[in-house]
Amino acid sequence: QMQAMQAMQGVSFAQQQIILPGQYPPARPSRRRRTTEAAPKAIELPMGLPRDESHTIVAMIVDRSGSMGSMGSEIEGGCNAYLEKQRAEDIADGTTTNVIFTRFDNVVETIINKPLTEVGEITHDDVRPRGSTALYDAIGDAMTNVAAVLNEKHRESTPHVVIFILTDGAENASQRWTKKLVTD
Repeated sequence: QMQAMQAMQGVSFAQQQIILPGQYPPARPSRRRRTTEAAPKAIELPMGLPRDESHTIVAMIVDRSGSMGSMGSEIEGGCNAYLEKQRAEDIADGTTTNVIFTRFDNVVETIINKPLTEVGEITHDDVRPRGSTALYDAIGDAMTNVAAVLNEKHRESTPHVVIFILTDGAENASQRWTKKLVTD
């Protein structure tokens, strides 16, 4: 996880043009069930646009796998503290933030995709631990959602993009995205 987060630090989506989808890793015996879903499509981003200093997109990727149970209320507490700090910065700076909140275990779900001003508190039910850890699928899906927002709403300028990953475990359940796909 740390390698994936370190690879993401300092990477501006405006600097990346395409993340190409690859094939599944070489076949090896596995006890987990493979899905019939196709490999992810390439992520295409608008290039060479000026920076929009007044807008930020925050993609929060939060692990809700079974091993996160030991963290108790720290998961939602940490998420809410981060969002509160961002709200305060938006007010102080006169800027706006959009939040894309993706939770994952062996299932990846985007449960929030809207302006921060419309986002309520993250609850324990939002991040209740269960399942395995499909970390790469969650990162890949979040990047795809960020790219969709950029392509749909930001054709004249590019906002700041922040990727926030909260996890304690190792990847063990992704079906579509690989480490190479999310770090290249």
